[in-house]
Amino acid sequence: MALTRESSAEQGRRLFESCFLFQSLPPQQRQQILSYAHLRHFEAGETIFLMGAPGNAMMAVLSGEVRISAPSKEGKEIVLTILYPGEVFGEISVLDGGRRTADATAVMRCDIMVLERRDVLHFLEQNPEAYPSIMLLLCEKLRRTTEQVAEIFFLDMQGRLARTLLRLIERRKAAASANVPLLLRRTQGELANMIGGTRESVNKCLGEWQRRGLIRMKGGTIIIADKAALGALARGR
Repeated sequence: MALTRESSAEQGRRLFESCFLFQSLPPQQRQQILSYAHLRHFEAGETIFLMGAPGNAMMAVLSGEVRISAPSKEGKEIVLTILYPGEVFGEISVLDGGRRTADATAVMRCDIMVLERRDVLHFLEQNPEAYPSIMLLLCEKLRRTTEQVAEIFFLDMQGRLARTLLRLIERRKAAASANVPLLLRRTQGELANMIGGTRESVNKCLGEWQRRGLIRMKGGTIIIADKAALGALARGR
């Protein structure tokens, strides 16, 4: 559902204030940077930006989901992450002035709050005390990326899939304003692209887990029935 102008503005304000970039700033400075932000809407499947495009804005997801992915030379897609409401993206290119390092696509209809690069840089020139927060944000994303690379090398396919499902569940719950059930709406092809596997191997694994009672599947929805058992698989046990 699309957000109203008033609710979008208020939610955008909360999201940007909770971002590492701005949460340590006093209220007056937060209001200053937020006054530059504007709202954009993207339909399901619409491209938000492409890898290699100029990085002229950072964004926050207000509603919907955004897929961050990278195409290979063979035309395949590697899904790097799925972003939920409350998560910020596009900040690397904004800060270094380089090109986008991945594609961003709306998984479903999305409301996105946008902050232009010129406004971010102008704000930082006036408020250099915000730079330590930038380092915290970038370090957190680097740590997440390092963990995902390590999973590919040190966990088998079942372990990678279990850890990916649990990670997505936790981030989805963190994005919700109330308790949500332990379910995901992800295609098997999308999960395969996230863990470096094949759709067939993901299908076989999910089928086995359903027979063992770890999950339930209905259409494109995966419901976590035994979180502890999945957690053990995610730890390589």
